[in-house]
Amino acid sequence: MALTKSDLIFQQWKASLPTRDRSKGATQLNFEELFSDLKAEGVSCDEVHETFLPKAIKAHYPSTIHVRNAWKKCKQYGKWSSEKELEDTWKQETESSAKLAFFNVFPVETKGEKVVAEKH
Repeated sequence: MALTKSDLIFQQWKASLPTRDRSKGATQLNFEELFSDLKAEGVSCDEVHETFLPKAIKAHYPSTIHVRNAWKKCKQYGKWSSEKELEDTWKQETESSAKLAFFNVFPVETKGEKVVAEKH
């Protein structure tokens, strides 16, 4: 199966993640850049939501080593009861940032109770 330009855009973004700022404040901007690039290439809202959003979230998840190192530094503050809770919270925040970024790039209009995604 041949790769599409949108697949290559995603692969390039994913490959750049190790060199990007992946702090909590920069996470949403990382996703917005990917979704904006895909939108500029003409990828539909539905395709970005169904295909690229889940892959981007997974790609942006912290590695086990990052979680362990963060846990060693943060456990003394008592914000999380375990390393697993820290990892789950981190993943939830990553997912939330990705979804916010998606809706910033592909805003949704509401008409009464019917929700209509912007067509691009």
